[in-house]
Amino acid sequence: MTSSPSPASAAGITPPLKILCLHGMHQCGEIFSQRIGALRKKLRKFAEFAFVDAPYEMALEEEQ
Repeated sequence: MTSSPSPASAAGITPPLKILCLHGMHQCGEIFSQRIGALRKKLRKFAEFAFVDAPYEMALEEEQ
């Protein structure tokens, strides 16, 4: 089985990497984006970054 090259690879163009960035506890996507700004700048030509905000769900305490 042979595969034909994609139009981007046939033209010598590599599509950028798509990187999903998940923040940790006590952060949001915007702050995480700022914290890794130097890395984003260095990889700008090679990757696209997507920052998302997670919902902050808290368990309800049981009534005593």
